[in-house]
Amino acid sequence: MKGTLSLKLLPACIAALTCSQAFAELTPIQDTELGTVSGQSGISINLETRVTMDEFRYTDEGSISLKDVTFGGADKTAFFEGQYAGGRVLPITQSNMLDDVKIDVDVRSDGDLLISVGALCNTPGCVGTIPVDFGLSVGSVDLVSADGLTSTSVLENFNMTGYFTAAFFQIENDGANGEINAKVSFAIDDIDFDAPLLGMGIRDMYIAGAGFNEDLEFGAFDIANSGAVARLNIRTAQGNVGGAQEVDNALQISLAGNSGDAFVADVGIGAVIIGGTSIGSFTIDDLALSNTTLKIYGH
Repeated sequence: MKGTLSLKLLPACIAALTCSQAFAELTPIQDTELGTVSGQSGISINLETRVTMDEFRYTDEGSISLKDVTFGGADKTAFFEGQYAGGRVLPITQSNMLDDVKIDVDVRSDGDLLISVGALCNTPGCVGTIPVDFGLSVGSVDLVSADGLTSTSVLENFNMTGYFTAAFFQIENDGANGEINAKVSFAIDDIDFDAPLLGMGIRDMYIAGAGFNEDLEFGAFDIANSGAVARLNIRTAQGNVGGAQEVDNALQISLAGNSGDAFVADVGIGAVIIGGTSIGSFTIDDLALSNTTLKIYGH
């Protein structure tokens, strides 16, 4: 039958593969040399993807259901269109894919794992800050009863686009005291959603770096400084979690900014819709979150 190797030929094939002539051009590595081989140059990964989910559901007794979830590219080149006439065009390719992403992975001599994520630039004249654009959409977020007969729509038509210019992750090799440290520079140029439960909607919301509102006032834009910088420390927390309760092995997430203290960002909302009509816009200058820690555990 086509595609089948006769068993009668098997001994001949083995003999041909194991004869000295078959390996005449190969030089075997000695044990002493093998010990010097390592991945000192690390690993690089080029990523292109788009993720879709019909539903993501968390169940306790009742459930929280996220439907029609999509994560990929922003599918545009002009950003902050709600703030600048025509937006600001970034040096990226329009696509609904999360693409042109380069991931570098290295393991240091002390065992720490380092992961760096940024833009892949194959253009010979590629200079300056090149962002990685992303887009997230969720059709609806619903509360669902255990029997599935009652549901309430909390959020609908959620759409978010933005970009990041750099992301770094360090997983420390420190035994039981190991932790994850992350640093991300990002900007979210547009968030739109409806909240049927409250009868309201949000349009053209943005989160950017400190100083963005000042640049916006003068019509300036600097991609390198447009993003907010967030530092995260993730580890296991033990003992008191903020009240009288003692909890072992709680998940602790601490948030800081670029300098290691407060996370600072400029925030704006283009329109708040209530009863189908906009009641106006809002801006927050230098919103600072300091000494911010989340401790997450079951109850």
